[in-house]
Amino acid sequence: MITGKAFKAYFLISDCLDRRAGFIAGKRVGNAVLRNRAKRLLKETYRRLKNQLPACGFRVVFVAKSKAATATPGEIRNEMVWMFEECGLLKSV
Repeated sequence: MITGKAFKAYFLISDCLDRRAGFIAGKRVGNAVLRNRAKRLLKETYRRLKNQLPACGFRVVFVAKSKAATATPGEIRNEMVWMFEECGLLKSV
């Protein structure tokens, strides 16, 4: 698990896994509008980074914090890039 300001990421790394991602935003994030916005930001950021990640070997679950609903796309991207670099899945962007 890697914790950032806007979200947490739980990684499962193994050679036999195919690449998958999950996105969670609990009620602590806010009302339904804020939860959906947080998940949309996380999904879109992951979608844009997916081509730079290995095609297999890991699974990840992103859990949004309350700051994720008000964060800018750039803040989410910087944090996600940092998390993938910490796990050794993304070299340099």
